[in-house]
Amino acid sequence: MTGGPTEPSGLTGPTGPALSIVVPARNEAENLPLLAERIRAALCGWDYELVIVDDGSTDGTAEVAAALGHPVVVHRRAGPAGKGYALVDGFARSGGRIVCMIDADLQYPPEAIPVMAETVRSGAADLVVANRVRHDTRRVRRALSRVSYLVIQGLHGLNLDVQSGLKVIHRTVLDHVPLHPTGWALDLELLLRARAAGFVLAEHDIAFGRRQRGETKIRLGGASWQVLRNAVELKLVRPCPAPGRRPPADRRGARCRS
Repeated sequence: MTGGPTEPSGLTGPTGPALSIVVPARNEAENLPLLAERIRAALCGWDYELVIVDDGSTDGTAEVAAALGHPVVVHRRAGPAGKGYALVDGFARSGGRIVCMIDADLQYPPEAIPVMAETVRSGAADLVVANRVRHDTRRVRRALSRVSYLVIQGLHGLNLDVQSGLKVIHRTVLDHVPLHPTGWALDLELLLRARAAGFVLAEHDIAFGRRQRGETKIRLGGASWQVLRNAVELKLVRPCPAPGRRPPADRRGARCRS
C-alpha cells in the first residue's frame, strides 16, 4: 500500500497516546538525536510517545535518550540481548492504541510513519509493513534478504517484506497474538499469527538507506540462520492456523493459540 502524506485525525488516545514508537537500541547514541528530531518533524499534530529500549548498550545510549526529554520513554532492559526480546519488552511498556516499531539506525525513513499509522487508524489495515523497494545496502545483504523472502513465500505464502524493521500495528493485534521471540526471529511469527487471527495486513513502499553512523549489530550469517530456522519451525513444529476472517470493527479477535 502506497500513498502520500495524509492529514492526521483523531490523534489522541482515550487514556494514552494515540501512537507509540518502539525503538530497540544497542549502542545507538550517535543516531538517537537525529532519529527523534525526524520523528518529531514527521509526526507534527500526532500525540505520540517514543519508547527507546536500551538493549545492553555501552556507549551511553540510555543517557542520550533520557536527555531528549518528552515524549521519550527510556527502558533499560536486562536479560539476553537481541532485537526480538527488546521489541517485545517495548511493546509491553508502550501505551498507544497504535504501535510502531522502527530500527534506530535511520536506514528506515521515519517520514513513512504517519501514512502507515493513518492506514491503521482508519481501519483500512491492522498491520502495515514497510516494503523496501529500493536498497542502498551491500549486495550480500540484498541477496540474503531475497533468499529469505523466497523461502518464506514458498513455505508460508506470505508476500510481504517480513524482516522489515519498520511496521505499524494496531494494539489489539499485539493483545491477541502470542509471540516467542529470539534474538532476531520475531517478525514472521507476528505476521503469520496476525493473519491466522483474521487481521488485515498491508504494505507501504519505502527506500531503505545505508547506515551513516555507528556499527551494524546484525551478523548476516547468524541472523539469516535464525530467520530461516524459525520459518521452518513455524511450518513444521509450531504451525499457525490457516488465515481466518477479519475480526469485527472493535477488533476483539479470537486469540491465536501458542
